[in-house]
Amino acid sequence: MRAWNFLPAILSLSSVVSAIEAISALSIPQNKEAGKPIPNWTSHGSVQVEAGRVFLTGLGGKDLQNSIWANLGNNLESWTLDVDFTAGGLVEAGGGLAIWYTTDQGFPGPAYGNKDTWDGLGIFIDSAIKDESGNEDSGSVHGHLNDGTTSFVNTISKDPKSHAFSLCHVNYRNTGYLTQVKISYAPGLFRILVNNQVCVQTDKIVLPKGGYFGISAGGTGNVDNFSLYRVETFVNVQPSVEQVDNAMKLEKEKQQQQQNEQQKKQQNEQQKQQQNEQKVVAQSSSSSSSSSSSSSPINNEEITKMIEKLNLVWHNGKEWKEHTEGAVSAMTQQTLSELKNQRKVFEDSLKEINNKFEQRVNKLENVIKELIELQRNTLEGRTADTKAHISSEINKLNTHVDDITRSLKEHSTSLGNLPHSLHTAVIEGGQSIWTILLVVFVVQAVVGLGYYLYSLRQKGYHAKLL
Repeated sequence: MRAWNFLPAILSLSSVVSAIEAISALSIPQNKEAGKPIPNWTSHGSVQVEAGRVFLTGLGGKDLQNSIWANLGNNLESWTLDVDFTAGGLVEAGGGLAIWYTTDQGFPGPAYGNKDTWDGLGIFIDSAIKDESGNEDSGSVHGHLNDGTTSFVNTISKDPKSHAFSLCHVNYRNTGYLTQVKISYAPGLFRILVNNQVCVQTDKIVLPKGGYFGISAGGTGNVDNFSLYRVETFVNVQPSVEQVDNAMKLEKEKQQQQQNEQQKKQQNEQQKQQQNEQKVVAQSSSSSSSSSSSSSPINNEEITKMIEKLNLVWHNGKEWKEHTEGAVSAMTQQTLSELKNQRKVFEDSLKEINNKFEQRVNKLENVIKELIELQRNTLEGRTADTKAHISSEINKLNTHVDDITRSLKEHSTSLGNLPHSLHTAVIEGGQSIWTILLVVFVVQAVVGLGYYLYSLRQKGYHAKLL
């Protein structure tokens, strides 16, 4: 199927505008109340309504299945549905938009917000089919007919190009302007216009009356932001087939005129170039004649040779220019390649240095942990040894104290019996006085010796404990 361009100016003629009649029940009002339901339409999912637009999907949404459906069936025999929307998102496209005309209202599902199988027409606008150049920014508008038996998930989405009855490429994401889709139907005519260009026009499609219009958006992962700015239904085909044909004719004539002007411009440039070459030859011949009066006049053959030489010089200059541009391009590519290699080497070196630094840090941490553990163990060992030593010395001290106490008790007993012995010795006629004095002296000596020994032992105990 061929695609034709037509002039938008033709669509704005007063005769065309006056013939357009909107069907309010199958259209979304321009002046919508924010946050309130759309009259005569049912919404599914997280659809948001503002005064000037309808957000089918918001930016950053994931795994969405949103849609709006007309509550009344379309009983028009011939009609036109206009949809103006914008789409924006991240670098990679996510999800898609679908315009429906089905035998019954849809409900949320995997087919860009509609159920997996449907009975009727589905027009998909997405980036699933790339253009021939493989441009990542390209999108496409492709139509699919279904009788309710073909699965979107298992069949259509796996190879949408082979299952589409129409296909045209269009950039619709992050454009900064509205994308306009106009679907027209009449007995013997089905047509899709995208941004005033014919995407498909055929007489092979038959759509019954009573179908429901719906618009949905969704997908898995990150879904683009799809916003509706205008949804209107009109009686009859707008613009008419004759208007499109006339616009096509005018467009072709304009293109042909542009081609003719371009060719004429190229011819004029070639003629100017030839005239300049002839002037150069004439000036050269005139200069040669004035410098030597004996020289013979230049004939036509010599002029032809000079022209050929000039052409050769011109072609050589052109080749040199192309060669220079190629060399510069090659040098640029080589420089970029070297920079990339140096960047890779730098990144690898930086990564290696980072790894070595991390290894050293880890080793240092391990050493610090080992030192802390060793210090803890040493302190615990010393504490245990000190406690045992102190306990042993205390036991020894207690033993010596007990011994001294016992000795003192024995000496106290002996001193206690001394007065009685003296009394017996004096009264009962015991030993002489010198004997008594000797006994007293011996007793004092024994006590002094005991005290001296006790003092020596006590000093030794304190030295051991300290």
